[in-house]
Amino acid sequence: MRLVVVDGAMFAGTLVGTSEKARTDWRTDYEAIEYGTTTVPAKVAAAVRRFMASYGIVFGSFDFAVTPEDEWVFFENNPAGTWSWVENRTGLPIAAAHADYLQGTPV
Repeated sequence: MRLVVVDGAMFAGTLVGTSEKARTDWRTDYEAIEYGTTTVPAKVAAAVRRFMASYGIVFGSFDFAVTPEDEWVFFENNPAGTWSWVENRTGLPIAAAHADYLQGTPV
């Protein structure tokens, strides 16, 4: 899961490996990844908002794994993480959210 946050707006891109290599580390077999989107569970969204507020940041690229029980396991936040690949593969309007933020328009 790559969760991109822009000024409170959350864009969750899913990555599902279809090969053993991709399930172990998705970066080792790009051809065996299925991309999609999902809704962020309320508990996760609240935790991410607390994280963002704690660090005083408005952007982050969060990485999670999702267990078979649908639990989100936090790995890291990259405050300068890439996001265009998520938008390109899922259609999530991340660039538009950045533009809105930069123009002072609520996201």
